Amino acid sequence: MTPKQRKFAEEYLVDQNATQAAIRAGYSKKTACAQGSRLLRNVKVAAAIDAKTEKHLAKVEVTAERIMQELAAVAFSSIADFIKIDNEGKPALDWDNIPEGATAAIQSIGGRNIITLHSKLDALKTLFTIGEAVERRRELEAAAAAGQMTDITPVSEMDVIEKARIIGMMMIEGLELAKKAKETKKLDVQCA
Repeated sequence: MTPKQRKFAEEYLVDQNATQAAIRAGYSKKTACAQGSRLLRNVKVAAAIDAKTEKHLAKVEVTAERIMQELAAVAFSSIADFIKIDNEGKPALDWDNIPEGATAAIQSIGGRNIITLHSKLDALKTLFTIGEAVERRRELEAAAAAGQMTDITPVSEMDVIEKARIIGMMMIEGLELAKKAKETKKLDVQCA
Protein backbone atom coordinates (compact mmCIF):
# COMPACT_ATOMS: atom_id res chain seq x y z
CA MET A 1 0.00 0.00 0.00
CA THR A 2 1.32 3.44 -0.91
CA PRO A 3 1.65 6.24 1.67
CA LYS A 4 -1.25 8.08 -0.06
CA GLN A 5 -3.45 5.00 0.16
CA ARG A 6 -2.54 4.59 3.84
CA LYS A 7 -3.38 8.26 4.46
CA PHE A 8 -6.71 7.81 2.62
CA ALA A 9 -7.60 4.87 4.88
CA GLU A 10 -6.90 6.97 7.98
CA GLU A 11 -8.80 9.98 6.65
CA TYR A 12 -11.79 7.90 5.58
CA LEU A 13 -12.41 6.97 9.21
CA VAL A 14 -12.83 10.66 10.12
CA ASP A 15 -16.18 11.19 8.35
CA GLN A 16 -16.76 8.16 6.09
CA ASN A 17 -16.61 10.52 3.09
CA ALA A 18 -14.43 9.02 0.36
CA THR A 19 -14.16 12.24 -1.69
CA GLN A 20 -13.06 14.36 1.26
CA ALA A 21 -10.72 11.61 2.50
CA ALA A 22 -9.07 11.51 -0.95
CA ILE A 23 -8.58 15.28 -0.92
CA ARG A 24 -7.11 15.21 2.61
CA ALA A 25 -4.85 12.33 1.53
CA GLY A 26 -3.40 14.49 -1.24
CA TYR A 27 -5.39 13.47 -4.30
CA SER A 28 -6.56 16.16 -6.73
CA LYS A 29 -9.89 17.84 -5.91
CA LYS A 30 -10.81 17.39 -9.56
CA THR A 31 -10.49 13.59 -9.42
CA ALA A 32 -11.11 13.04 -5.69
CA CYS A 33 -14.58 11.55 -6.13
CA ALA A 34 -13.43 8.93 -8.64
CA GLN A 35 -10.24 8.25 -6.66
CA GLY A 36 -12.20 7.82 -3.42
CA SER A 37 -14.58 5.37 -5.03
CA ARG A 38 -11.69 3.44 -6.59
CA LEU A 39 -9.75 3.37 -3.31
CA LEU A 40 -12.72 1.95 -1.40
CA ARG A 41 -12.75 -0.99 -3.84
CA ASN A 42 -9.00 -1.56 -3.48
CA VAL A 43 -8.52 -4.77 -1.47
CA LYS A 44 -5.54 -3.50 0.54
CA VAL A 45 -7.18 -0.14 1.32
CA ALA A 46 -10.45 -1.83 2.29
CA ALA A 47 -8.55 -4.24 4.56
CA ALA A 48 -6.73 -1.31 6.21
CA ILE A 49 -10.03 0.53 6.76
CA ASP A 50 -11.61 -2.63 8.20
CA ALA A 51 -8.65 -3.22 10.52
CA LYS A 52 -8.70 0.37 11.77
CA THR A 53 -12.48 0.31 12.16
CA GLU A 54 -12.31 -2.92 14.16
CA LYS A 55 -9.65 -1.39 16.39
CA HIS A 56 -11.77 1.74 16.94
CA LEU A 57 -14.93 -0.28 17.66
CA ALA A 58 -13.08 -2.45 20.16
CA LYS A 59 -11.62 0.64 21.81
CA VAL A 60 -15.05 2.19 22.41
CA GLU A 61 -16.59 -1.22 23.11
CA VAL A 62 -19.12 -1.11 20.27
CA THR A 63 -20.61 -4.56 20.05
CA ALA A 64 -23.77 -5.94 18.54
CA GLU A 65 -25.00 -6.71 22.06
CA ARG A 66 -24.39 -3.15 23.24
CA ILE A 67 -26.23 -1.70 20.24
CA MET A 68 -29.16 -4.03 20.85
CA GLN A 69 -29.25 -3.09 24.55
CA GLU A 70 -29.41 0.61 23.69
CA LEU A 71 -32.14 0.04 21.11
CA ALA A 72 -34.09 -2.07 23.59
CA ALA A 73 -33.75 0.61 26.28
CA VAL A 74 -35.34 3.12 23.91
CA ALA A 75 -37.92 0.73 22.46
CA PHE A 76 -39.18 -0.48 25.82
CA SER A 77 -38.89 2.75 27.75
CA SER A 78 -41.90 4.27 29.43
CA ILE A 79 -42.48 7.84 30.50
CA ALA A 80 -43.74 6.29 33.75
CA ASP A 81 -40.10 5.33 34.48
CA PHE A 82 -39.26 9.03 34.81
CA ILE A 83 -42.19 10.62 36.59
CA LYS A 84 -44.09 10.42 39.83
CA ILE A 85 -47.41 11.97 40.71
CA ASP A 86 -47.20 14.30 43.70
CA ASN A 87 -49.84 14.77 46.42
CA GLU A 88 -51.64 17.38 44.30
CA GLY A 89 -51.90 14.98 41.35
CA LYS A 90 -49.25 16.79 39.29
CA PRO A 91 -46.50 14.89 37.47
CA ALA A 92 -42.87 15.59 38.38
CA LEU A 93 -39.57 14.07 37.27
CA ASP A 94 -38.41 11.34 39.62
CA TRP A 95 -34.67 10.92 39.19
CA ASP A 96 -34.36 8.69 42.24
CA ASN A 97 -36.36 5.74 40.87
CA ILE A 98 -35.29 5.52 37.23
CA PRO A 99 -34.54 1.89 36.28
CA GLU A 100 -30.96 1.02 35.35
CA GLY A 101 -30.25 1.81 31.69
CA ALA A 102 -33.49 3.73 31.17
CA THR A 103 -31.68 7.05 30.74
CA ALA A 104 -30.57 5.83 27.30
CA ALA A 105 -34.12 6.59 26.18
CA ILE A 106 -33.80 10.30 27.03
CA GLN A 107 -33.41 12.53 23.99
CA SER A 108 -33.41 15.87 25.79
CA ILE A 109 -34.13 17.53 29.10
CA GLY A 110 -35.41 21.07 29.32
CA GLY A 111 -36.56 23.11 32.26
CA ARG A 112 -37.55 21.51 35.54
CA ASN A 113 -40.15 19.05 34.35
CA ILE A 114 -39.65 18.71 30.60
CA ILE A 115 -38.23 15.47 29.29
CA THR A 116 -38.29 14.15 25.73
CA LEU A 117 -37.67 10.49 24.96
CA HIS A 118 -36.22 9.10 21.74
CA SER A 119 -38.78 7.69 19.33
CA LYS A 120 -40.02 4.32 20.57
CA LEU A 121 -41.49 3.64 17.15
CA ASP A 122 -38.15 4.11 15.37
CA ALA A 123 -36.39 1.86 17.89
CA LEU A 124 -39.10 -0.80 17.66
CA LYS A 125 -39.00 -0.74 13.86
CA THR A 126 -35.21 -1.06 13.92
CA LEU A 127 -35.37 -3.97 16.37
CA PHE A 128 -38.06 -5.62 14.24
CA THR A 129 -35.90 -5.22 11.12
CA ILE A 130 -32.92 -6.71 12.93
CA GLY A 131 -35.09 -9.56 14.24
CA GLU A 132 -36.33 -10.31 10.73
CA ALA A 133 -32.76 -10.29 9.41
CA VAL A 134 -31.59 -12.63 12.17
CA GLU A 135 -34.49 -14.99 11.42
CA ARG A 136 -33.68 -14.88 7.69
CA ARG A 137 -30.03 -15.56 8.48
CA ARG A 138 -31.03 -18.61 10.54
CA GLU A 139 -33.13 -19.86 7.63
CA LEU A 140 -30.20 -19.40 5.26
CA GLU A 141 -27.82 -21.17 7.67
CA ALA A 142 -30.28 -24.08 7.94
CA ALA A 143 -30.53 -24.23 4.14
CA ALA A 144 -26.74 -24.18 3.87
CA ALA A 145 -26.45 -26.95 6.48
CA ALA A 146 -28.97 -29.01 4.50
CA GLY A 147 -26.83 -28.57 1.38
CA GLN A 148 -29.37 -26.36 -0.36
CA MET A 149 -26.89 -23.48 -0.64
CA THR A 150 -23.21 -23.02 0.00
CA ASP A 151 -22.46 -19.28 -0.09
CA ILE A 152 -23.06 -18.22 3.51
CA THR A 153 -20.89 -17.43 6.51
CA PRO A 154 -22.37 -18.56 9.84
CA VAL A 155 -22.89 -15.67 12.28
CA SER A 156 -20.51 -17.37 14.73
CA GLU A 157 -17.71 -17.07 12.14
CA MET A 158 -18.30 -13.40 11.26
CA ASP A 159 -15.76 -10.88 12.43
CA VAL A 160 -16.81 -7.80 14.39
CA ILE A 161 -16.60 -5.58 11.28
CA GLU A 162 -19.00 -7.75 9.31
CA LYS A 163 -21.44 -7.87 12.23
CA ALA A 164 -21.20 -4.08 12.71
CA ARG A 165 -21.82 -3.48 9.00
CA ILE A 166 -24.87 -5.74 9.00
CA ILE A 167 -26.31 -4.06 12.10
CA GLY A 168 -25.58 -0.64 10.61
CA MET A 169 -27.32 -1.57 7.36
CA MET A 170 -30.32 -2.91 9.28
CA MET A 171 -30.50 0.24 11.40
CA ILE A 172 -30.47 2.33 8.25
CA GLU A 173 -33.26 0.18 6.80
CA GLY A 174 -35.27 0.69 9.98
CA LEU A 175 -34.83 4.44 9.83
CA GLU A 176 -35.84 4.45 6.17
CA LEU A 177 -39.05 2.63 7.07
CA ALA A 178 -39.80 5.20 9.76
CA LYS A 179 -39.06 8.17 7.53
CA LYS A 180 -40.35 7.11 4.10
CA ALA A 181 -41.09 10.64 3.02
CA LYS A 182 -37.60 11.91 3.73
CA GLU A 183 -34.61 11.18 1.55
CA THR A 184 -31.99 9.27 3.51
CA LYS A 185 -28.25 9.38 3.15
CA LYS A 186 -27.04 6.67 0.77
CA LEU A 187 -24.14 4.43 1.64
CA ASP A 188 -22.67 4.62 -1.87
CA VAL A 189 -20.09 7.21 -2.80
CA GLN A 190 -21.82 10.08 -4.56
CA CYS A 191 -19.99 12.72 -6.57
CA ALA A 192 -21.33 16.25 -6.79
